[in-house]
Amino acid sequence: MAIKAEYYKSMEGGVQCLLCPHRCRLKSGQLGICKARICRGVDLYSLSDGVITSMGYDPLEKKPLTHFMKGSIFSIGSFGCNFHCDFCQNYRLLDPQAPQIKVQDRDLLEAAAAQGSLGIAYTYNEPTVNFEMVKRLSKKIHGQNQVNVMITNGYIERDPRRELLGLIDAWNIDYKMPRELYPGICGGKEEVVLETIKEASLHSHVEVSTLLIPGRNTGEDVFRGMMKKLSEINDEIPLHLSRYFPCYKCSIPETSLETMLLCEKIAKEYMKTVELGNMPLYY
Repeated sequence: MAIKAEYYKSMEGGVQCLLCPHRCRLKSGQLGICKARICRGVDLYSLSDGVITSMGYDPLEKKPLTHFMKGSIFSIGSFGCNFHCDFCQNYRLLDPQAPQIKVQDRDLLEAAAAQGSLGIAYTYNEPTVNFEMVKRLSKKIHGQNQVNVMITNGYIERDPRRELLGLIDAWNIDYKMPRELYPGICGGKEEVVLETIKEASLHSHVEVSTLLIPGRNTGEDVFRGMMKKLSEINDEIPLHLSRYFPCYKCSIPETSLETMLLCEKIAKEYMKTVELGNMPLYY
């Protein structure tokens, strides 16, 4: 059952969503860009609340959050995303018709307290579009003296973001592209993502991930520019550079090991902690 959303304003003939910078204007029956929120009359509803498409126990290192805590965490995802990246690895979870189950908060809280889990990780799809559920569960998880972590693209408006700052204990935020490519490839703005990284790092633990895609963010000047911006926020934020492989609608050949190592070298000129991911064991 859909619940009334937060962060919207009613307008004649519909609503305007105020959760993310897209600020979708919707008429009754229309879905937002994220496909997780729908206009009904002059109100906005969350379709993803209490809906789970993927869950399981993962090591925190897999998020990746390698400098926060050690141990396993109960990971959940719903559906929807406010980006449209053509290289998405979880593209099946963008659709409201993705296979799903309805769950009660108490079931998720029990699972979060089982099998030595440290709490809940909001992940798999873009968790900020499931804002109401994340906010509610995060408060209850803190009531169990456990932690909340979020794996996100960082594309959220200031007011809802600030509500989450006191609830999310650790973030892994994707910094995907240089400024000029963010709108076309991802459907967002670099400055919003950087602002999320900045604000979150002032309140809680933050690590950043960048998927290195040849020809997009791996050029030396382009990548150096990204690293300069990140270091100006905080050069102590752990940075994860992940190797890209073709996925979804993107058929660019996989990132070479030489490119990975060059980007690692450049990143270390700006950031104090740089780790490579998706790399062969022998490199």
